[in-house]
Amino acid sequence: MRQYACTRMKAPASAFSLLLLLSPSHALAGEADDRTPEQVRACIERNVPEPDNVRAIRITTRDRAGTKRKIMVKMLGHRSDDGLRRLLIRFVEPDDLKGAGFLIIERDGPNELYLASTEFATPRRITGSARGGNLFGTDFTYEDFEYLQGFQVPGDTRQLEDSSFDLRPVYVVESRPEDSSYERVVSYIDKESCLPLQVLSYERGGRLRKELTTDPRWNLQHGDTWVAHETMMRDHRDLSTTHFLVDTHEQDALLPEGIFTVEGMLDPR
Repeated sequence: MRQYACTRMKAPASAFSLLLLLSPSHALAGEADDRTPEQVRACIERNVPEPDNVRAIRITTRDRAGTKRKIMVKMLGHRSDDGLRRLLIRFVEPDDLKGAGFLIIERDGPNELYLASTEFATPRRITGSARGGNLFGTDFTYEDFEYLQGFQVPGDTRQLEDSSFDLRPVYVVESRPEDSSYERVVSYIDKESCLPLQVLSYERGGRLRKELTTDPRWNLQHGDTWVAHETMMRDHRDLSTTHFLVDTHEQDALLPEGIFTVEGMLDPR
């Protein structure tokens, strides 16, 4: 089994930059710079290593009054034989969230999202405007997780002119997702690691609602794979923040496929 703890490493104190994915992404170093949006997206989507993976994540939320709450989750990733992905989030702490879970099942059409909680007997499917609801008090909505983990989402995507962010060269990709609370989402993707360094989500009327950021100095490279260590989501309307810290990342034998189903999403294995 491969396991590593994500600890801060010494690095030049140059750029404070930002990130999209908590999942790993494969680097594009050495390839041509004239990529199409599909090629850039394909790189981002290589964020589920083989075999399957489990991450332990510490979450700290802070509301506009400064009140903090700490949450522990396990995030499990899987890719089926058909190439489509599944993501399962299990809540470990605090006690009032223990036993809750969130499952994304990628489809050729709209993805399926399910929520399990101790408040109801069976998992519930999340559809329509409910996808814009916050996940258990964090600043991440259900659709934020769907989009930010690189799942295929119906809508239009185009690559804008390359740019730089905090002195780092980036690709710029604009998405206009369908059936979403966001009018458009703009991602600034680091050319070295292929990890987005900033993601700006705009509501109708062009108002900036969410900003996802990460300091790339703490991103970790393992072979050709880069892993985001810290992520900050800011809600510019509600003046709240959610901080993600990846404690561990494990790779072992393939995870049981049954746990990535609605019936098995709360299986303790």
